[in-house]
Amino acid sequence: MFSFFAMNETFERYSGSLFPFEEIRAEMDFIRGKRERGGKINIKKFIDGLMILTEQG
Repeated sequence: MFSFFAMNETFERYSGSLFPFEEIRAEMDFIRGKRERGGKINIKKFIDGLMILTEQG
């Protein structure tokens, strides 16, 4: 089970590489009830980010 710190560290490491900041913010606002819709995923950016993270080890 992850601790809050471990989840935050994981979020910080991967979020910027896999998702645009604007979409992360939109999803967080949706979770907080401030928006009617969440963020959108750009599949190409997500896959490109996964490839880069995989190469980095």
